[in-house]
Amino acid sequence: MPKPKKNRHSGKAFTQLLAQKGFSQYKLAKEAGIGRDHISRLASGEIASPEPITLQKIATALGVAPGELTQIFTQLPDDCSNGKLELEASDSSFVGIASRCLDWGEAVDVSSFYGRTDELATLEQWIVRDRCRLITLLGIGGIGKTSLCVKLAKQIHHHFEYVIWRSLRNSPPLTQLLEDLISFFYDGRESDNSATISHLIKHLQQHRCLVVIDQVEAILRPGKPAGHYLEGYHNYGELLKQIGEVPHQSCLLLTSRETPRDVALRQADNQPVRVWKLGGLKDIEAGEIFRERGLSEEERWSEITRLYQGNPLWLMIVCTTIRDVYGNRVGEFLSNSLYLGDFEEVLEDQFNRLSELEKKIMYQLAIQQQPLSLGDLRGEMQLKTSTELVKALEDLGRRSLLEKVTASSQTLFTLQPVVAKYVIKQYR
Repeated sequence: MPKPKKNRHSGKAFTQLLAQKGFSQYKLAKEAGIGRDHISRLASGEIASPEPITLQKIATALGVAPGELTQIFTQLPDDCSNGKLELEASDSSFVGIASRCLDWGEAVDVSSFYGRTDELATLEQWIVRDRCRLITLLGIGGIGKTSLCVKLAKQIHHHFEYVIWRSLRNSPPLTQLLEDLISFFYDGRESDNSATISHLIKHLQQHRCLVVIDQVEAILRPGKPAGHYLEGYHNYGELLKQIGEVPHQSCLLLTSRETPRDVALRQADNQPVRVWKLGGLKDIEAGEIFRERGLSEEERWSEITRLYQGNPLWLMIVCTTIRDVYGNRVGEFLSNSLYLGDFEEVLEDQFNRLSELEKKIMYQLAIQQQPLSLGDLRGEMQLKTSTELVKALEDLGRRSLLEKVTASSQTLFTLQPVVAKYVIKQYR
């Protein structure tokens, strides 16, 4: 029997990958549960075609997609004249994803991106190390959910065999989304009847995929309890349920202004289904926006950030007003009443999604101008029981419109200043 051809190209690429991930052969052998001698033979190129189960164990230990290792070990053997090392020493990640495996769809340009270092680190940990199956990035309009997801996806895409970005802005039926995803994953080789949830799950189990779905609120029903689906869109709930519950090696990343019901029921900090509520920019991060736009009186920038809760879109709109109306003079702008401006449209869209009880709660919190406890709120609204009130408060939280603070071991509810002013304006 001829001796298998030694493949030093694969061995070298594998060794470089270990170095980039901070692994010695001994450490990898221990964490992957594979013999040290076997790891050594992989690194030398003596084993050129490891078993799939071996690749899976190594990929899990290193926190990479199995496809990355498959690419390494499909390098041409040493006696092939066109043999080529795919892993460049100057690159910090393995370059092995074919162009057809990346589809950024309508992902926005993030060449101008501010801060979010902590958020990026945590979300990357959830996806790469913790292997979360379903993550929802929740937040009010303009807070930067989409931009953060683009930045995150581009930062971690090398951990995946497939990356695809899609938006639900136009409320596509689930069948249309499934057909789109299946067509991408199988390069158009599958028949139409393969566009099922089970077929998608099968692919997510066999391959490491990152699927980003933007603007999920577009398939959620206004005027009803938070997270309920539009008529005819309830099958999206089954998709989210299966993505969250069925074991697979991929991640579905959602952005939404409110939490889908099937996510809310399953999410927890120690579970593979998690929710990240995105807050505003920090003072130093918001300062980048002000500096770029030439605002004066830097010592007062933090006041603007506080008033507008660090919302990037709101801050940009305010900067335009300060420039065009106040000649970049921050103090003069702040001496006037709180400015709503063009972002009323964003708030209007979210306010119109509320139930009547939710709107009444918002109004009560707005006119009080101070945080209220559950008991205080119930008294002000003259409600006989707290049952409906608790449910409505829960829904407002899921819609990213309610702020909670703790005082004297008691939870208090309030609104952001901009939101409160908008609500009062609606009832005048």
